[in-house]
Amino acid sequence: MWFTSMHCFFVVEPRPLGPHTAEDERRFIDADTTFKGAMISVLGESIVDTYVTMSTGKEMWDALEAKYGASDTGSELYVMEQFHNYRMVEGRSVVEQAHDIQVRVKEFENFGCVLPEKFVAGCIIAKLPQTWTDFATSLKHKRQEFGIADLIGSLDVEEKARAKDVHGKKIVEANSSAHVVHKGPQNSHKKKFKQELKQKNTTLFKKKNQ
Repeated sequence: MWFTSMHCFFVVEPRPLGPHTAEDERRFIDADTTFKGAMISVLGESIVDTYVTMSTGKEMWDALEAKYGASDTGSELYVMEQFHNYRMVEGRSVVEQAHDIQVRVKEFENFGCVLPEKFVAGCIIAKLPQTWTDFATSLKHKRQEFGIADLIGSLDVEEKARAKDVHGKKIVEANSSAHVVHKGPQNSHKKKFKQELKQKNTTLFKKKNQ
């Protein structure tokens, strides 16, 4: 579209057979020069030297297309592979990862492949991390059909509940540790006091016997 808007993309298309007028030749050379200059301006430094010496824009375009161009079929298969291999990981929000899956599903639509919503919801459940196995099982046992929005809403509620439980557990553990630290010296003082009292009673008992 960029080359078309500059009225120079026609130089890479098959050129009509002649004869060509001098004006036609000048117009073609000008467009070809514009095309090559624009193409070179967007090439990476590591490859520009390979293509800058080519004589025509069509030669440059064909060489780049042959090496780097990907057919729609190849791209579609790549997207399918990425979707199939995607697995949620621990330590990252499952809601965020569910959105990642949605993005891959949207890529399918660019190829005219629209996946059913309940199928996508089932894939999200199947890709949940190991620590979510029980939750995933409970969802599978429900008779209702899940839409993607409803499922992500359920994941969000569960994730927030788990975060709250973990936070509460940390507070309890912190309080328990503080109680143990505080209780330790008291026990030590009590033990020392009992030992001193026992020693005093023993001394008094000996004196009384004497």
